[in-house]
Amino acid sequence: MTDLFKPENIASGVDWHVEQLRSTSFLMPMFERSAEDVFRLITQAPPDQITENRQQAVQTAAGPFASAKLDVIKQPGRIDVLLSPTDEARASQGTRTIGSWVEIVDSFNVGIRSWFDSRPELQRLAFGAICLHEVADRKAAYSILNQLLPTVDIDVEHSTDFFYQINRPRLVTFGDSLSCKMNRLSKWSAATVVLQTVMIPGAEAAAQPPPSVTATLQNYCRAELDLSSDAEIRQLPTHQLQEVWDKLTTFAAEILSKGDIR
Repeated sequence: MTDLFKPENIASGVDWHVEQLRSTSFLMPMFERSAEDVFRLITQAPPDQITENRQQAVQTAAGPFASAKLDVIKQPGRIDVLLSPTDEARASQGTRTIGSWVEIVDSFNVGIRSWFDSRPELQRLAFGAICLHEVADRKAAYSILNQLLPTVDIDVEHSTDFFYQINRPRLVTFGDSLSCKMNRLSKWSAATVVLQTVMIPGAEAAAQPPPSVTATLQNYCRAELDLSSDAEIRQLPTHQLQEVWDKLTTFAAEILSKGDIR
């Protein structure tokens, strides 16, 4: 997967950073592992926080992982694993991303593979990612999106509120026992974020001036990906879960590096 991000293979020189990664496992009936069990398998450590809503049959386990925050959410029929910036990083630095795509997705994959080593019985798998590439302004974002989306012609000078979504499924064969359609859904847009910094004078000041507020604009190209195995497959072979997962993440890397390709 890393080869896709060699400079000669990256469209427009885009440097994607991760806002969120997601693994979704659609469970077979009678699945018994808890959210805490899955968290421990992924991180090899106990969670910092465990919650349960018995009325809604929802469990959560949360804690640090790969310099970010990992949330495992179990609800009827599925388990979602989310990797996102820590609350502290959001509050103190105003950061929206965890780190570069290559660095973060490799760490995430190590944990998810540990979970699949336990051979859970799953009907479907999905991989989601929200990635940002910082740019100077909206026009710069649209210029990059024009290169990433060859079937779209954005009027860079006179357009606003651009949003493009498409699914380009592919048929994939895994050995002799599994052949299925893989959904490759991607959503593309430009985003502007306003970061506000509040400066509060120290208590030692003789006359207390009012707090000062400064606002900074940050502009991004935004890609949201949702890759998933075919919903018509009744059950994924437990010994091929890692193969299916690796194909999903490889497709995601291909989209990010080359744009909307068939």
